[in-house]
Amino acid sequence: MKIKKITNKELLLDTTMQIIAEGGLAFFSMRQVTDACGVSDSLIYRHYETKEKLLFQCYLRVEQKIQALFEQEAIPVIETREDLCRHIHDIWIKYISFLVQNPYQTIFYFEYRDSKYYRSEKAVDRMPFCFWSARAFLEQHANCKLRLEYCRMYLSDVTGSFARRMIGGELSSDSESMELIWNLLWSGFSNLVKSGEVYKTLR
Repeated sequence: MKIKKITNKELLLDTTMQIIAEGGLAFFSMRQVTDACGVSDSLIYRHYETKEKLLFQCYLRVEQKIQALFEQEAIPVIETREDLCRHIHDIWIKYISFLVQNPYQTIFYFEYRDSKYYRSEKAVDRMPFCFWSARAFLEQHANCKLRLEYCRMYLSDVTGSFARRMIGGELSSDSESMELIWNLLWSGFSNLVKSGEVYKTLR
């Protein structure tokens, strides 16, 4: 079996995420990356030009991996609230498992999302195709087009907070712990969607 050799560009991205996962974004510099990799400053600037572009490419790398999780996910027919719960649950388990299994990438990802760099790049989290049926169901049965974006952010960001605590050892990452977190999330999600008389005909 042939082992794929990591390129300089990939090494710079990977090292950047590890540095930020350990020390945060506040004092991050490109010099930290070149020193850690043992390469010249000119190399990192040739590949990424600016710190902002380097960070954005790191973000895209993780975002692409998250999207790839769901590329083969079937798009189900959702007709009831129970169908919706089951579908989102299955996707969520795959999502949080990925986050916990990729610790420094996860810490970087949410650190970046909370930063000024994320806003300045106008980065957007693309909704995987497998979520479209859930979105269509909510749009049909709930008067909450604005709240749909809130729901997506709620599920993603709160999951990120729990994942980081699992990575840090504050919480267990076993299946029992994940199901407990899911129950909390689903309860909050349901209340968020139902607030303000948004449900019309939800069965």
